[in-house]
Amino acid sequence: MQTTQTTLPSEVQELAVKLPAERQKEVTNIFTKIFEGTKEFETLINQISVKDEFDLESMKKADEFRLKIKKERLNLEKLFDSKRDEIKELKSEFDLADKIWLKGKQVMQITLQAIEEKAQYKADFAKRLFIERKELQTQKRMIEVSKYAQINRADIENMNETIFLAFLNGLKKEHEAKIKAQEQAEKERLEKEQAEKKRIELQRIENEKLKAEAQKREKELEAQKEKARLEAEKTAKEYEAKIKREQAEKAKIEAELLAQKEKEKKEKEKREAQERQAKLEADKLAKAPIKQQLLTWIDTFSLPSTSIQHIQKTAIEKAFFDFVEYAKKQVENI
Repeated sequence: MQTTQTTLPSEVQELAVKLPAERQKEVTNIFTKIFEGTKEFETLINQISVKDEFDLESMKKADEFRLKIKKERLNLEKLFDSKRDEIKELKSEFDLADKIWLKGKQVMQITLQAIEEKAQYKADFAKRLFIERKELQTQKRMIEVSKYAQINRADIENMNETIFLAFLNGLKKEHEAKIKAQEQAEKERLEKEQAEKKRIELQRIENEKLKAEAQKREKELEAQKEKARLEAEKTAKEYEAKIKREQAEKAKIEAELLAQKEKEKKEKEKREAQERQAKLEADKLAKAPIKQQLLTWIDTFSLPSTSIQHIQKTAIEKAFFDFVEYAKKQVENI
């Protein structure tokens, strides 16, 4: 390892200046050599360039260099630890030196680990690129698969491309078949729904028609009932009127019969009285001259009364009274 003029890290320099001159020189010389080597390592690792995943030589060189750096780091850690052990034996005198060595170790570790990680990054270029490409491929596969199904990442990330494409094609066909089945089912559902709506509408129209017919029949029935009621009332009134007429006629006939009987009774009594009178007068007439007897006999002539209303009745009554006058005139001529 070549030695060149190197500035110590500020964290170490700030503590080193506080040491005695002799100790400061010792520490400075050691740290200068260490950090000059560190810079040289960094320069060498920076010169390694991995062109692509097929640059196996550069990646191998970086990994070998990483191991060399690691070995150097472990040796220096032992050096720092041994120096610290020496300082610890003189604890009271070298507390400050211990802090310097500890800080130097920490700075060295950080610095070399950073270089080590840089070397590791370059050494793992192909591996990292493979992982990144595989991750990108897996993400793309997940996006493609998510269009048709929900699949766990582990189910597809390690498939080779041929198997994956066949798998994806199968999912696609299954998804399309499912969509087609859903569309067909939806179509059938809509057709059934439309048919049901049509059936309900036809049923509603039929119900309205039946309802209208029922209402019409009900109105006709009500009209028939009303007509029957009116006819029954009319019949009842006519019957009642007929009964009243019959009763009135019966009462009239009974009254007429009673009046007739009463009249006949009176006429009979009158006739009997007249007969008695006529007998008396006949007896008297028998004793009287013939002219007087005839006139008395004519006076007994009478026309019975009747309820008959006819023009001939008047003619007959006139003829009767004319005959009575005629008879009396004939008697006067004796």
